[in-house]
Amino acid sequence: MIETFSQEAVPDINYRELNREIRVARETRNAFAERLWMGAFGGAALIGPMLPLVLHRDQNTSIITASVATSPFTLVLGFGARELGGKDILAATAAYAAVLVVFVVAAWLLWFRERSIRINLLWLFLLMFD
Repeated sequence: MIETFSQEAVPDINYRELNREIRVARETRNAFAERLWMGAFGGAALIGPMLPLVLHRDQNTSIITASVATSPFTLVLGFGARELGGKDILAATAAYAAVLVVFVVAAWLLWFRERSIRINLLWLFLLMFD
């Protein structure tokens, strides 16, 4: 038995995916939004920990700030950047931690410079791993 369907019974099928102009415009808009969010996250991830490192120049604040800032960075990458693999997230986290280490060392150097303590590179190296 063949049933006939009226025009109202057939669901409206959306063929927007087949329209190339609409698809390209949507992909461009999504790519821009992704770049904008990643840029905002990257800026906040660098500026946020930098403030306590500059404002409170002591060793404990520097180490705690660098350690605490690295964990949310890794979590956001793990959950937010779905196309990244494990090695990519590891590399990005290592690079981020290296940047924070530069901030920590710079904060220590400024702290020592303000107190007019003369240090050499060997003493600084030993201080970092003490």
